Amino acid sequence: MIKLQVEDYCHQNCERFEPVADTDSISFSEYGKPDKKITRTIVRCVNASMCQAIYTDLAKKFGKEE
Repeated sequence: MIKLQVEDYCHQNCERFEPVADTDSISFSEYGKPDKKITRTIVRCVNASMCQAIYTDLAKKFGKEE
């Protein structure tokens, strides 16, 4: 499974967007069947925390549009 984890205020043309992928795997078995492995990949921006801080600050100053 691949999931894109970006906020609504992120845009395709953001000059600071730097994708990074985090992966983890889970192995499990069902009774009488061979083990199965599920790998999860989450793609996010390395600058997400910086953009979240800017967004939060601007939302406090100007009010968040709903």
